[in-house]
Amino acid sequence: MEYRFSLTPRLIALAIFSGVAMLVLLFALGYQVGVSMAERPAPDAIDNAAKRTPPGGGQDQRRGGGPPPARRPARCRPRKRLRNE
Repeated sequence: MEYRFSLTPRLIALAIFSGVAMLVLLFALGYQVGVSMAERPAPDAIDNAAKRTPPGGGQDQRRGGGPPPARRPARCRPRKRLRNE
């Protein structure tokens, strides 16, 4: 017995209803997220920058000023060769 898929008017109506319901639910979710984000005030960028600055204003004290030296990347150990290579 073989089932043939056919686009009946009932199936099309169900697909349209499901699509509209999904869009409404996504809109409601986005609205709720927006409302919850608007309730919390955004942090002040100047205050956050002042809190993250280390003592001494971010200057390297060993060299008499300027930014701290850049860190060198860690070196990888060479891969061990297998016997079959």
